[in-house]
Amino acid sequence: MTGDEDRISNLPDDIVCHILSFLSTVEAALTSVLSKRWRNLFAFTPNLSFDHLEHRNPNSNYKVFRKFVDRVLAVSGNTPVKKFTLFHRHKSDAYRVNRWICDALNRGVSDLDLYLALEYSHSFPLEVFSCKTIVKLKLGTLFGIAMVPENASLPALKTLVLGTIAFYGCAFETLLSACPVLKELTVIGNPWDRKHWEQCRTVSCPTLERLILKCKDSNAPRTITFDTPKLVYMDYSDYVAYEYPTLILNSLVEAKLSLYMGIYTSTSAPTKLINGLRNVEILNLSFETSEIFDVFAEPIPVFEKLSRLSIATNSGFLKILEITEYRGSKSDLEQMRHFMEKLPCLELVKVRVAAKP
Repeated sequence: MTGDEDRISNLPDDIVCHILSFLSTVEAALTSVLSKRWRNLFAFTPNLSFDHLEHRNPNSNYKVFRKFVDRVLAVSGNTPVKKFTLFHRHKSDAYRVNRWICDALNRGVSDLDLYLALEYSHSFPLEVFSCKTIVKLKLGTLFGIAMVPENASLPALKTLVLGTIAFYGCAFETLLSACPVLKELTVIGNPWDRKHWEQCRTVSCPTLERLILKCKDSNAPRTITFDTPKLVYMDYSDYVAYEYPTLILNSLVEAKLSLYMGIYTSTSAPTKLINGLRNVEILNLSFETSEIFDVFAEPIPVFEKLSRLSIATNSGFLKILEITEYRGSKSDLEQMRHFMEKLPCLELVKVRVAAKP
């Protein structure tokens, strides 16, 4: 290789596009200074990512950002898009934003990540809910979805992430029913206790395997239904609902709970919820969750399959520890050693040995 030879410029287009796909589209565009041949090549990467905050002054440069997105989509034509990410925090310009999103849908996008601030709930493009190619869909934040069409269909969607979105009427339930192969659902910061969810607060999905709900708000929701017969993992953080009409969690293996009791929560609500989890093998409880056992309306259920229990607690000042059903097994000894290491103020340990069978 001679000193003047430019090996980077001689790389095949597909390799260059693959390298640029690891950058945001703005960053990829900056690489055009390396080679004239790369001037428009960045627009043909399989991953397109636009965020107007990447500009030094997002408010004054919004027009520049808008023109940049228009140019990239125009230059790349109908080139297939694998992942499309759009961070758009302006509440205006909904028509243009919808056009960008629909452009990605028409190119067979499989991973769609939208972080939007919409002025009106009807501004969200309904075409998203009838895309046949989307495998992963991430929607946020602080906007409402007024409706999901009854004929909505997302036949390839396996992962759905919702962040701080208000659903009106039964839009959420309709959305789940349109996802026949959904495996993972994450709901963060949704207003479970507000009027938008008054009619339908149901998580119903026959194929769902992983569920993360982090919806803690100021008040306990009235009712929540879990109709998820294939659910294996649940991470649930919220105020305990007033009632759990239906709990179908037959396949649940691991549950992580961070629950809080509302002022007016019925004592029967946590009882029914915990009974619905009695088949889990791994149970992780926050300190607040462990306190709900004090309000049980009936005896605590027996967790016959439970092999691991973890309780987070502010135990730094614990002085007395009582252990029952101690058998002296290796796991019992390891657990005892763990207590000794983590409880510096411990003064007394009471041990009750398990009776011989």
